Parts: sequence; structure tokens; C-alpha cells
Amino acid sequence: MKHGAVIVRGGSVLATGMNKDRNHPTIVSSEHIKIHCSVHAEIDALKKVDDPRGATIYVARVNRRGQERNSRPCPSCYSAIKNSGIKKIIYTEED
Repeated sequence: MKHGAVIVRGGSVLATGMNKDRNHPTIVSSEHIKIHCSVHAEIDALKKVDDPRGATIYVARVNRRGQERNSRPCPSCYSAIKNSGIKKIIYTEED
């Protein structure tokens, strides 16, 4: 699956991000997990923008067939988004 985030304000893209270095135990065995290696798309995008206040973040996940999947931010990402001053979160959902 592909999972990405785009931060937009005033019609301009401020930053983009994507999931990196999966470390879920059902995907990667524990002996191969690097400490703190997973980066969520939302956090990746937030790290690339100086001032996201008032912006909108779009978060999308699609499977290999191009079908939308649930991309609702996890509690940690949701908190980071709200604390950043982003005013609106839009994300994909499964049918």
C-alpha cells in the first residue's frame, strides 16, 4: 500500500510526505526493526514545512489496485497535526 500526505494553503503545496521504513511486527520481524524507524506520511510532511498554521492536510492511502483505503491519522499523527496549527484534515476512507 502507498500512503501519502500533502499540506496545502492558499492553493499552494507547502509539503508532501509518505510512509517510510515499515516496522509493524506482522511485516518485519523483530530482529530487523530499527529503533524508531517508522515515519508516517503526516509526520514526514510536517517536518518539511516551516509554518503549517491555517493549512489543510490531505492524507490518502491506496492499495495495489488503486483503490482508496482508510487513511485516518493515528492518534499520534492527529495530535501532531492539531498542535501544528493545521485547520483541516481530509483523508480517504474505504468504500
